[in-house]
Amino acid sequence: MLCTEHCHTAGSSNNLAEARHALVQFYESQKYYTSSWQTFEKIFGAEHPINAHPIHGLGKLLSDKGDYAIASEFFESAFTIRHKAFGDHPETAQSLEEYCKTLEAVGQKEKAAKLREQLTEMKATLAEKAEAN
Repeated sequence: MLCTEHCHTAGSSNNLAEARHALVQFYESQKYYTSSWQTFEKIFGAEHPINAHPIHGLGKLLSDKGDYAIASEFFESAFTIRHKAFGDHPETAQSLEEYCKTLEAVGQKEKAAKLREQLTEMKATLAEKAEAN
């Protein structure tokens, strides 16, 4: 039996959160994302990139519920963690794109526009890397 503070348990909680989210069961999904995040953070520390998965998931959940201001904070956090750990990476771009969308939704269009420039550059870099392989 796995204990509740094991990385595999946290991963399973994140998977359950994604499944509940897809079924539009927001309350249950939020519980699982939060549990996953808390466990990952306890095991690996706050800045470990694995934390970005449930944080990004919470941002997406809140955005889907229309809570754009709070979702924006989660996407910013996921982006920051991923950018620090991976630099230009598809998951980093994903979090940055969602962050821009939520900023636009709350009327922070100027900030979103500056970040969209960064996103465009990141996507170009990723495309160049993909072509080189």
